[in-house]
Amino acid sequence: MSQIFNLSKDNPTFDLSKDSPNAISEMVCGLGWKTKMGRDVDLDLSVIVVDAASKVVETASFSNAKRNLLGGAMYHFGDDLTGSDAQTDMDNEQVRLKLSDMPPSVTAVWVMGSVYSGDLKNVKSCYVCVRGSDTQKLVNADMSDMSGTAIMLAKIVRDGNGWKVERVDGAMNARTASSAVGYINGEKSFGSSDGNQTEKRGFFARLLG
Repeated sequence: MSQIFNLSKDNPTFDLSKDSPNAISEMVCGLGWKTKMGRDVDLDLSVIVVDAASKVVETASFSNAKRNLLGGAMYHFGDDLTGSDAQTDMDNEQVRLKLSDMPPSVTAVWVMGSVYSGDLKNVKSCYVCVRGSDTQKLVNADMSDMSGTAIMLAKIVRDGNGWKVERVDGAMNARTASSAVGYINGEKSFGSSDGNQTEKRGFFARLLG
């Protein structure tokens, strides 16, 4: 059974550093969706890596899937164009992150899910998540009723010699990673994923650096 750590006021922080029993060295970002019979919907998982000036260093998306990026620190396993009508819960797209291999210039890693083509009305369920392993979910969000065409789920921030993951839940009018950059650098403002006023969340989990 998947273990979910809800980053909330009830669980504001938990330690995943080297000395913790929950220590991790890799993360997996996942996006999964089930479509209604005969209806294809193309959703995309993207991971955007930036430096201290919020300038994009590298992006993992459908455009460069199945390539070792940043010397192997990031890898997108492939683009799914249609989704699945199967009843099992599984990721349709995944990006693997090796935070310990990230270049020193990298200060943050942003994780988003977006609708590239099609309509969410033709999707029975969909989610985007960040895991500390194949089963340990750190952050998870239901995209089915989201406001806008994309959600910025989380950002993973360099913190001294380690990292922390912070829930964002920011709604965006964006369909690709490139169209989400304005939200990262502050040119545009995130909306609330449920259509209400934006709620700023600063809850985080400490990660192995």
